[in-house]
This record gives sequence, C-alpha cells and structure tokens, in this order.
Amino acid sequence: MKKVFFALFTALLSMQMAVSACEAARGSFYTKAYDTVNPQRPILFDQQYFAPRDGLRYTLGTGHLVIIKGGLYTVSYGFAQNGASGTAALALDGQVVEGSQIFGNLVNQLTSATITFEIKEGQILSLINASDGAFELGASDNTINAYITVSQIEVDDDED
Repeated sequence: MKKVFFALFTALLSMQMAVSACEAARGSFYTKAYDTVNPQRPILFDQQYFAPRDGLRYTLGTGHLVIIKGGLYTVSYGFAQNGASGTAALALDGQVVEGSQIFGNLVNQLTSATITFEIKEGQILSLINASDGAFELGASDNTINAYITVSQIEVDDDED
C-alpha cells in the first residue's frame, strides 16, 4: 500500500508540474511530522517536492504560501490524522476557501482533494485545521502525513 500511494502521489505531482506553463507559479510541499495542529492553525510543511517558482514563495516550516502572481490555480492537498476525526481546509488570508473542506474520518489514512479557484496577488494560502479541536497528523505507514501542490493555470489579465 505504501508503494502504491507513493507512486500515485509522485505521478500526480509530476503531471501537475508538467502541465503548468514554464512561467506559471508552482510548488509542492509535504510533511512526515506527527505534529499537533490546533484549530484554525496551518499545517506546517517542512519538506518540498518541487521548490516554489515564478510566482509563489514559501519558507519551509511556516505553513503560509505567498502568492506573487495572481490568477487561476489548481491546488491538490491532503492530510492523515491519527486520532479523532479532523477537518482540514484551504484558507486565503485566514479565511476558509468555500468548498475546500475535507474530512479525515479514516484514522491513519490520507484524505485528499483537488480544487481550482482564483487567487489574487499578495494573498496567503494555507492548509488549516478547520475542526473545533486539535488533531495530530499521522499516517499508519510513516509516509507523508500532509501535502499541498500549487499550480497556476492562468495568469490574471492585469498581471501580464
């Protein structure tokens, strides 16, 4: 199962990066840490699969991706938690992105989603704990506990 998940994860990330235009903002980050994530706080990604480039800035361990180029973005994200049911969601400038909530009701198993939406220049994107209580990240096979992949698919007209 571990090998299948990693192969699928790698293929998805590679495909998203290949589809993006060369000048498009993009990056992919993950964590294997078993961190406790408090309500409304971001998940801290401490490793990168693809370094941020062209319109995206991220400092490892912060949980805040700064959008330098506004436009239409596809964001894939997921998390695994090892206790009570948790909910994660994307947030722009601390506000939950409508339709982005995912419910981690399967203990130690990755729950993921992909969503496409508009992000404006200067906004801060995070994957946050949208639950009322804290949860601890954790996958049963000690692989990736949370990830986010950001790919710009269209630049704002006024950004050209």
